[in-house]
Amino acid sequence: MISRAYSAMAKMLQVAILTRFISKEEFGLMGVAILVNSFCMVFADLGLSSAVMHLQELTRKQFSSFYWMNIFMGMGLTLIAWACSPLVAAYYHQPELVSIISITCLMLFTESVYTLQKTIQQKNLNFQFMSVVEILSATLLLVSNALFAMKGFGLYSMVYSSLLGSIFKAVVYIYMGLFKEHNICMHFKFADIKRPLKIGSYLVGSGILDFFSTHMDDFIISKFFSMELFGVYTLCKTLASRIFQFVNPVVTNVLTPVMAKIQSDKEKMTFYYFKSIDMLGAINFPVYSVFALLSFSVLSILYGETYSQYAFILFCLAYYYSFVSCNNPVGALTVSTGRTDLGMYWTMFRICFYAIYYYLISQFSFYIFAIGVALIPIITSYPFWRIVFHKVTTISFPSYFMVPIKPFLCCIPLIPIYFLDQWIAKPILALIILTPLVFGGYFLLTYLFRKQLVMEVASTIRHDLLKNKK
Repeated sequence: MISRAYSAMAKMLQVAILTRFISKEEFGLMGVAILVNSFCMVFADLGLSSAVMHLQELTRKQFSSFYWMNIFMGMGLTLIAWACSPLVAAYYHQPELVSIISITCLMLFTESVYTLQKTIQQKNLNFQFMSVVEILSATLLLVSNALFAMKGFGLYSMVYSSLLGSIFKAVVYIYMGLFKEHNICMHFKFADIKRPLKIGSYLVGSGILDFFSTHMDDFIISKFFSMELFGVYTLCKTLASRIFQFVNPVVTNVLTPVMAKIQSDKEKMTFYYFKSIDMLGAINFPVYSVFALLSFSVLSILYGETYSQYAFILFCLAYYYSFVSCNNPVGALTVSTGRTDLGMYWTMFRICFYAIYYYLISQFSFYIFAIGVALIPIITSYPFWRIVFHKVTTISFPSYFMVPIKPFLCCIPLIPIYFLDQWIAKPILALIILTPLVFGGYFLLTYLFRKQLVMEVASTIRHDLLKNKK
């Protein structure tokens, strides 16, 4: 939790610094480069990370075959992205994209160096080591970004600092694998990875479709709206997703290996999963509510007053991610049970539905589009439960549906704070006054209407404190 919070804060500060040096259009260009890298990353390990996590016994030679295959893929994808950069630049009529993509695609190779090593550490529950690496990498990213920005590198400040952070993690993890744990050797045999690729193949197929469905909003906005609005949307989406990337991976990283150990007991898996996402929703919704209800002040402070006019965009995206966060850990179930095929079926539905849905709402204003994005998790809740959820758990649809609805209902009475935030003249003063009001109001409502959950959380914290004290 500490490392995730630190990394999220560092990345938010990185963007906050850059908003003082580069334009909204340049953020749009960076958003396109990130789209290209994100698509290539779908193919990066051919699903081998999931295979490493799922397999109960993995020899050194087997892992080495996985590792070198990952390296080969990283090199190949880097070359492909570099070769395709002129085509992407021509599609968006932005020549500068050629140089931006040519540099950012190098991260495809550096990430392939450490991805499987990181998976091994996660499987062994070595979260302390992983956390230290994340904190040091985030520090390097933030400091280098500030230095590059002050030296006048502009948009390339983000490009170069992100690449440095990725190189640092690659060096640390490869050192761990070669000299500490000695789990890599000069061995490669396709037969070693042929069988596990069955698990990964479904994940890659799902990942390709998932990329288009997840980023369908980005594709539509970058094509049908201006690059300036795409830059604004990218910044708001990045800010909202930081919370998602902070809390959810902590739960997923722990749930995946735990679920893998009890994968034969469906009732037990259901119990642990349901409790986890119930508490996850109770944590995420108040945090997201601060960003949503105080979006005017948050954007003014982080990005500058020129961004405050887009507060409603952040409001919608914050609540979108609060709902998505309650569905995200289902990946721990599908991976641990080897049912990654379900994820592919779900994304096949999503890509068809999202393509039509986003195109239709793009015919209206930019703000109507944002409202449509916020409603997506609710609209698709039943198809998601039907296609994926009930196949790996015993949770009924009403029980599943109410998991995010209950904490959201506690947020509705707090919506007037959104207008109060815009009424207070000074953004910092508004945050100081209204943040405790949001948290206090949410937890009061939660205690009144969900007292059992509050008592369970309090009991868990008390038990852990006593255990640590002993």
